Amino acid sequence: MTRVEDEEFTVGHIPYLNCVPFFHYLQQVGWTGRLKSGVPSELNRMLQQSELHVSPSSSFEYARHWQDYLIVPNHSISSDGPVQSVLFFSPEPLERLTGNKIFMTGESATSINLFRIIMLEFIGVDKISDEVVSTNIEALLASGKPTLLIGDRALRAAQNVPQGMFCFDLGEL
Repeated sequence: MTRVEDEEFTVGHIPYLNCVPFFHYLQQVGWTGRLKSGVPSELNRMLQQSELHVSPSSSFEYARHWQDYLIVPNHSISSDGPVQSVLFFSPEPLERLTGNKIFMTGESATSINLFRIIMLEFIGVDKISDEVVSTNIEALLASGKPTLLIGDRALRAAQNVPQGMFCFDLGEL
């Protein structure tokens, strides 16, 4: 496998709407490197395996491998309130989810762990199981299953919440 040292400067690119400001002007300011697109979990893996020179990464990826990374100061994809890009859909109120299985996208380590922390520490629900699915998670949502979505998929799902489902914004929670 070719390492990034042997190639042009490679930047990890998250193709979500909320990341557009980070990448929009790169070519206009003369940058000529290469963008390598992927969902956050894919970029975490590529960054850890030295396939990228620089990339947005999750806070959990940084925590796991902090000694390998440098943080660009004053830049982050974060929220202090609702943003509609990390959403949990549920047929039940949060406090009634004890014993339920939660279906999650594997696109983000941070969102999965943030959900677990919110449920345990703030809602008081400690007996749930979760499953990261590789199948069509939107079909699970449409069938009324508790589902965590991120990015553009969450934004689209928020436009057509299935009847009887609650929609919780993790940024707001």
